[in-house]
Amino acid sequence: MIKFLMYVVIFFVIGYNYAIITKGTVFDHFFIMLLSLFVFIFLVEWLFSMIRKRKIQKRKVRNENTQIEENAENTEEQSLKDLMQELKTEFHKTWEIPYKDYHIKIVNQYNEEQLYINDTLVDSRKRTSWYSFLIPFQSLKALIEVDHQPMDIKVKLGGLVSLQCKVYINKKLVFKEKIKYDWLSGTIKEKD
Repeated sequence: MIKFLMYVVIFFVIGYNYAIITKGTVFDHFFIMLLSLFVFIFLVEWLFSMIRKRKIQKRKVRNENTQIEENAENTEEQSLKDLMQELKTEFHKTWEIPYKDYHIKIVNQYNEEQLYINDTLVDSRKRTSWYSFLIPFQSLKALIEVDHQPMDIKVKLGGLVSLQCKVYINKKLVFKEKIKYDWLSGTIKEKD
């Protein structure tokens, strides 16, 4: 309805001015005037349809872009989750060391180190804050009794570019392993 009223107003204004401007010319003829108005209506409608098509096309492109961005974000989130899972499994390492009547088990995870003696957890260090990852080494301690003599067990885990595990019993080194990672390929480079 608004479009119709708009056309009536435009026709009145254009028709009045058209009659004044074209008085005494070939365009003074009534049929030529109607033909000119139809051409004008056609041009206006064509312009509006082009604007509508562009808006629809922009909306489609915007929707496709947001969908692509959402898919990219989901892919990035998934790849980040995969990377974190890969890092967790990469840093998860377990060492089992028999010592006399004891079974010493050391578990290294990306955010926690644990020391088990005879399958009983005796010491653990958990990294709970971001700055705790700045400390390259963690020490785990326990006390065992061999031949009625107390013995201290000290485990030192960590490293800057490699993973080291050293086990000391009464300050004597009984186990040592060093794993160097090739960070570019994601594989173990060297094992000492």
